[in-house]
Amino acid sequence: MKTKRPPRHVIQKRGNSLAIRIPKSVADQLHLKAGSKVELDASKDVLRIHPHPRRRHKYKLADLLAKMKGPFPHGETPPGPIAGQKIL
Repeated sequence: MKTKRPPRHVIQKRGNSLAIRIPKSVADQLHLKAGSKVELDASKDVLRIHPHPRRRHKYKLADLLAKMKGPFPHGETPPGPIAGQKIL
């Protein structure tokens, strides 16, 4: 995305690395904030910055079942009143 004004961004030195500031409008559009992870792609004299894809934790059924305490961890549900006639 290009900003509305002519480029006035200056590469700055931070320790042994270089840094550039990202305008708030661009950060908001890409849902970036301090501490966000990004991926850099440098090819053909172009630097591209991509937000790092979020990875969701994948649960395994065996792991979830191992955390259960007893056959009914939430206790048994008492039977309620019969709600109608059933014909079998």
